[in-house]
Amino acid sequence: MGLMDRVEAGIGERKLIRRGDLVLVAVSGGGDSIALLHVLHGLSTRGGFRLGVVHVHHGLRGREADADAEWVKMTSWRLGLACVVHGVDVRARAKELGESVEMAARRARHEVFAMESERQGAASVALAHHRGDQAETVLLRMARGAGVEGLSGMAPRQVFQGWVAIRPLLNERSCELRGFLAAHGLGWREDSSNAEREATRNRVRHELLPWLERNLNPAVEATLVRMAEVFREEGGLLEQRTKRLLAGVRSGMRVKAGALLRLPVADQRRVIQGWLFESGVPPGVIGFEGVEATRGLAGRGGRSSFDLGEGFRVQVAGGELSVEKVAEMKTFSPVELEGEGRWRIEELGWEVEVESGVGFQRSGGKVGQVPAEVYLSARAVKGKTMRVRSVQAGDRIYPTGMTGSVKLQDLFVNEGIPREERGRIPVLEVGGKVAWVCGYRVDRRFAVEGPDAGSVRCGVFRVREG
Repeated sequence: MGLMDRVEAGIGERKLIRRGDLVLVAVSGGGDSIALLHVLHGLSTRGGFRLGVVHVHHGLRGREADADAEWVKMTSWRLGLACVVHGVDVRARAKELGESVEMAARRARHEVFAMESERQGAASVALAHHRGDQAETVLLRMARGAGVEGLSGMAPRQVFQGWVAIRPLLNERSCELRGFLAAHGLGWREDSSNAEREATRNRVRHELLPWLERNLNPAVEATLVRMAEVFREEGGLLEQRTKRLLAGVRSGMRVKAGALLRLPVADQRRVIQGWLFESGVPPGVIGFEGVEATRGLAGRGGRSSFDLGEGFRVQVAGGELSVEKVAEMKTFSPVELEGEGRWRIEELGWEVEVESGVGFQRSGGKVGQVPAEVYLSARAVKGKTMRVRSVQAGDRIYPTGMTGSVKLQDLFVNEGIPREERGRIPVLEVGGKVAWVCGYRVDRRFAVEGPDAGSVRCGVFRVREG
């Protein structure tokens, strides 16, 4: 069975597209998205659906990205399809929001897809995720300790806020997609950033998966994809069970602690996850630690509470659990540190000073207090972007003198720092990784190698008047 026949069968089996639907195809210009566009174009006539094309120009790769946009527009024109190109300054957005470029780019794409879905009345947006992407996703989530839902990977159909994603190529290999293009004399664009090893997903793609194929299982990609499908199907059954159990322990938007604790532990965890999600807590905030803390809270008498993260607090009172939104965390605008010099954190009235040297000095202090300083390995810092920013959800540090890592949220809780003040504690980021929290110990990945090794000193102090 050829590629088009397999995709058509998958679309029908999963009911991804119906007759009369308008489907927007997200086309980057790369081989996978170009293959998706041509396959869906070939199937659209007999499938009775219509196509449009949407391209997001992230403003990150200069002329190369300009050429990608022109390629997508020309390819769409040749197929007789309308193409919409949205330009977004992702780097500026990342700086403004205090998040990674990758996260800002993903957020921008989702906003564009939602906007165009509403404007054009599209039933869905087709994404070119394939079997390799699915395997990478499962590995990344596995490394982060995901449960059944996380290990189910990307779904063939997924509902987001304001738009619906479909993934008709999830069972296809990237090499087969490019073989399809080559066999039909169809060209595509190569994104040079896909070869860079800085991004975690690229390291999984170029290093981890090939190593696993060579040393563990030659068919590891297919195995991970099958595992994701099994988890997705089992997750569906567990979700139905969880909904029934949650209905039995709820009292309005609250949960009866005693009834919750009478359930098996696995059911307790799933019920808590479902309840927190229905209470408006984002999935990325809940986490295993939050679920366990909620279970512990349910077993306490009297009145008690803990901060879950991102302004959500879970409390127990009168034998019932509830969730409330607390005061917003105060933050400050991120500051890029380029070379040596001084920079102001205007909202705090503080300054950051960076200078090069040799060796290091040990300095004590308390998290968040100034003045404070840290010495980083010049080798570890070389060529990487440095900036000072507020804490972000999921931030972790690997402190010197300790094994494992510490979530910054847990660090702040242990230090007794009120939630609304945590965003005002400077976090030093190097190459997208947390290197230091003001007043705390250095991340061991950036520790100076010895007294004679090159170092970079970063100090934080109050603005010197006059």
